[in-house]
Amino acid sequence: MSGITTHLARRAIERFGTLEWDNAVHPDFREILEKLPSYQPPAWALPLLVTTLVLYGVTVGLIRYIVGDVVATLLMVETPRDDMYLPVGTDAADQAEPGDVDAPFLGEAKVDPTPSAAEPDLLLIKQAPITSSIRGTLRHIRAKDGRFAKFRGLQLHVVYHVLAFWTANFIQPFLRGLVGRGVVSQLVSAFLATLVMSPLMTTWTHVVISEGNGKRWFRRIPDRKTWAKVLPATAVYAAAEQATIGLPTILSFWLRFHDNRGVDNLEEGKALARLIAIKSGTVLATAMVVFVLLLIPAGVTLVRVQASLLPESDETIVPFDRSFGGKVTPAIVGGSGVVGVLDAWRSFEWSARLQLVVLYAKIAVITGAVGLLFGVVMTAEASFAFGPLIRDLNKLVQAYLKGELVDVRQY
Repeated sequence: MSGITTHLARRAIERFGTLEWDNAVHPDFREILEKLPSYQPPAWALPLLVTTLVLYGVTVGLIRYIVGDVVATLLMVETPRDDMYLPVGTDAADQAEPGDVDAPFLGEAKVDPTPSAAEPDLLLIKQAPITSSIRGTLRHIRAKDGRFAKFRGLQLHVVYHVLAFWTANFIQPFLRGLVGRGVVSQLVSAFLATLVMSPLMTTWTHVVISEGNGKRWFRRIPDRKTWAKVLPATAVYAAAEQATIGLPTILSFWLRFHDNRGVDNLEEGKALARLIAIKSGTVLATAMVVFVLLLIPAGVTLVRVQASLLPESDETIVPFDRSFGGKVTPAIVGGSGVVGVLDAWRSFEWSARLQLVVLYAKIAVITGAVGLLFGVVMTAEASFAFGPLIRDLNKLVQAYLKGELVDVRQY
């Protein structure tokens, strides 16, 4: 399963839940909180904020699934279509049926400089990939499998992540005696859980890239032989996934993000804020580099290896060369029936690689815009519901930074 952004979100939530928040709150800030007057918010405030937060989570989750998982997976497996030549004067658009989402893209006309009756002028028709745009991809799968096609594999997606989470938590206690507690045991347990869940990952990919055939997902789970064939690519992906989580986490510990210290004046506060910004930028840049150079290639490789094992009876929803340019020999004629790890990546063209990076950038922009919108809405809701409390807290913080911490309860 591609699910790169979803995997990262899940692992981040797991890591988030292990933080010791009592130690993360600085004593000076506790002092500020203790000086706040008691305040009883309206009864509707908390339900409204929770509802908005849940709506935000569902919206971002669906965006990441539909675009980051489904569309990205189809992009990873699509084989570019060959260009076409038509006689000049032939309207290629008229040849397409109404509503045909696969109508070819018209490129520049290439005309023979010495035309003759025997050799007509030709027009080059450049056929853009179906997955060249998010909207075009969604239109295509809707035309193939109906209006809910963009949610294909969603049930299995949820099942996979729940089982992977439980499996990792089951394995982790057995690893603590070998690798100790903390980050290392979490990373290793998540790595092993990904290997165990490999059949479900392969099933998800098959469900997403193939046309609907009426079979439920649990009837499409591959056998042990298929699991063994996809295991090397799964191991590479699992290692890259944990590196994408682990390296920034280790770097944040090395940069001493957990080392909270107080400030005595406004200038020290500004200097500390600049230092935190530099550290945060360093960790973020490291995560992005590892994501692009390790996780994306590993994810593409895994999806293409899984796709090479799609049963012959299943038709793909986008053009797909099952032979990978002749590198795969079907098992029915004595071959392995699976593309190699290196061939899976090498056969993925550079134009498609760039397109995939652009797609993930679009996802970041879209989710960022959605987050900004919901942030504005929640800020307005919080200001309306907790206005007096926010004003008092702002007074205390400003007084603390100036070294004049007072108790607002006396006013």
